[in-house]
Amino acid sequence: MSDVHLLADGKSSLSPSEAGSTRSMGIATPASDLLPPEPTRILRLPEVIARVGLRRASVYAYVKDGRFPAPIVLGARAVGWLESEIEAWLQDRIQRRARYYAQTTPRI
Repeated sequence: MSDVHLLADGKSSLSPSEAGSTRSMGIATPASDLLPPEPTRILRLPEVIARVGLRRASVYAYVKDGRFPAPIVLGARAVGWLESEIEAWLQDRIQRRARYYAQTTPRI
C-alpha cells in the first residue's frame, strides 16, 4: 500500500520510497510502466507479403484504396511498413471475420 499524503494546497505527496515510481502528476505507477517502449520494427515488402498472405500487387492496390497501411519511405528506392500497423490490420481482419460469422451463421 502506498503512503500518499495530502498537502495543504490539496495536492498529494508520496513517501520517499514511492517517489521513484511516479509520473509527473504524482500518481504511483508500476515499475513496468517506467520501462521504455519496445523499439519500432519496420518490415520490408517480402516480410509483409509473408505475414499477410497478399501478393505485391494486392498490397499496393490496397494501399492505394486506403484499405492497407501506407508504407514509410526509407530511401530513394526503399520502403517499409510499421510492424505494429501490419499487426493491427491483421487483428482487424480477424475481428471482421468473427463479426461476420456471428451475424450470418445460423444457430442450431
